[in-house]
Amino acid sequence: MMPGAAIIRLAARLPWPVTALAVCALFAVVGTTVVDDYGVSVDELTQRSIAIFNASYISGNVSADSWAADRFHRYYGMAFELPLLWVEYGLGLEDLRSILLTRHLLTHFFYLAGGFFASLLTWRLFGSKWLALFALLLFLLHPRLYAHSFFNSKDVPTLVMFVIALYLTHRAMRKDTVGAFLLCGIGVGLLMNLRLIGAMLFPAVLALRALDLAAPPRRPGHTMLTGGAFLLAGAGTMYATTPYLWANPLALADAFGAFTQLSKSSFHLFQGQLLRAEQLPAHYLPTWIAITTPPGILLLSAIGAAGVCGWAIRRPGAVLSSKRLRFGGLLLVVLAGPIVAVPALGITLYDGWRHMYLLYAPLCLLALFGLWWAAAWALRGGGRWGRWARGGVFGLAALSVGGTVAHMAQLHPHQDVYFNFLVDRKTPEYLRTQYEMSYWGTTTREAMERLLARYPDADIHFATQADHDWRNWSILPPGERRRIFPVNVPYDDFYINFGREHVYTGQLWSPVGRIIASRQVYNNTIWSVEARSEATAAPLRAAWLRTYRAITAAAPAAHSYFDLYRDGPKLHYVKEPCVPADLGDTFFLHIYPEDPDELSERRRQAGYDNWDFHWAGDVLDRKCLATVELPDYTIARISTGQSRLWEVDLPAGRNRAGR
Repeated sequence: MMPGAAIIRLAARLPWPVTALAVCALFAVVGTTVVDDYGVSVDELTQRSIAIFNASYISGNVSADSWAADRFHRYYGMAFELPLLWVEYGLGLEDLRSILLTRHLLTHFFYLAGGFFASLLTWRLFGSKWLALFALLLFLLHPRLYAHSFFNSKDVPTLVMFVIALYLTHRAMRKDTVGAFLLCGIGVGLLMNLRLIGAMLFPAVLALRALDLAAPPRRPGHTMLTGGAFLLAGAGTMYATTPYLWANPLALADAFGAFTQLSKSSFHLFQGQLLRAEQLPAHYLPTWIAITTPPGILLLSAIGAAGVCGWAIRRPGAVLSSKRLRFGGLLLVVLAGPIVAVPALGITLYDGWRHMYLLYAPLCLLALFGLWWAAAWALRGGGRWGRWARGGVFGLAALSVGGTVAHMAQLHPHQDVYFNFLVDRKTPEYLRTQYEMSYWGTTTREAMERLLARYPDADIHFATQADHDWRNWSILPPGERRRIFPVNVPYDDFYINFGREHVYTGQLWSPVGRIIASRQVYNNTIWSVEARSEATAAPLRAAWLRTYRAITAAAPAAHSYFDLYRDGPKLHYVKEPCVPADLGDTFFLHIYPEDPDELSERRRQAGYDNWDFHWAGDVLDRKCLATVELPDYTIARISTGQSRLWEVDLPAGRNRAGR
């Protein structure tokens, strides 16, 4: 007997969950091997800082007043980010490279858990191990999602939690016990914690309970009890895992308002037009889903959706008698609902469809409905030909999966810029002028590595389009970090461009220097390195260093992780030697006026002005300098520092900014 046949027979005898775990373990081995190939996204360390902020609030180190004033941090659920932070603390990780790689690996493992639950749900729905295997593969082998599963710790975990919540919903429908609906409510509450769009499962599950009131055996008391248990568990979980709600549960309404109107200050490239977020057309979301999802999944999900609708039309009574049909209807509703609601409610989206990656869960599961129907239709021929036809259906599905795997290997590690054949992938630079490509800047890491290889014996100063450059610097090995430094324009030798300048300028990028390196995907540039003129950069560096020496010639007002220098109404933050990783945590700056009436009414209870800031200074030749203009009133005391790193009060006699 061939070894492969023995493995297949062994897998056939094992319970499907065991087989699924074995497949996930193989994916985990691959993920562990390639985790260090991916860059760092713009939002990653912002997410970590949000977790630190929440942890500080929970431990009592952040006041309720500061919490209430921080509109950004308070609305982000921590059901995933806080466990990542606890693992980091538990392992005693301090180097940012180790922290980032650990976060990437854990986020990817959670993604694999999503594939496991997708396969388990499919197995429960159809009783077929082959369909369950395809569910696992279809879920895990979406190119964009696979890349995002390493560096996107908010949209991908939301997708995974959606799959788990759908599995728990099906389990509750099947078992119909109070315990099952309590567990389902916990799952939906955690989903809602990660992204508020998860709240759509509350009415969906309650609608299924309402249908059960009309389906035999009619047990209205039991149905209402389980529905109530579901609601109680969901609301309780959302409250328990969202620290901001502890003081005021009604603040949840503000959170919904905040997330329907995300930032509209930037430009976004869609179908060749640069548009503000509020100008994006109604077809923005479905178009992005259509052009960035493997075609086989789109086709199968269309068959699945048509099959569910046709089944309900031909046999309306089956809506009450068939839990499988009802669950298929649920998938249709949670897929179509947000696509319709986004333009109808004016919800702001950008960066493709990452805010709605959770929709891949119903899309993928509907594709399994489509594969099930296609296989059943093939069997209608009966006998050997029917079995051959069904084998052909599964064979075509396997070929589609294999093609996707080959495409992913070709794109590695840039699967996040995957497009399918529904758009022009051959014309040079067409995609780059039509759609967002590497919008999260993870490609900056590869550009840095190319520079290091090109100039193996030189120190390198470079700049990028956004403030995330030091994040990708932080994930480089220590030896490489010592030779390359992110700096502010115009102190740079090289400029790294990843095609996002239009977000801030409203104009498509055109190089202003000589391009010395680039990476092409689909004949489109996803990053490039421009060489700057040394004649321009050198005098500017010299002038900056003169300013730096003038500031540091005096004695510091306070000495800590950063030195603090006072120059009239200016406060200078200085560190030498300094590396970009020193700048990642938010700087808090609390200014106490001598006269409390100088404070706004909202600030008087806290007793200080909150001037917290993210680093906006310069990094040059291992020297960091940032300057803050203090308010124009007499200052009694200044408290400043960085969470978990340092904190100082400026001493008396050096802490007044005169009027």
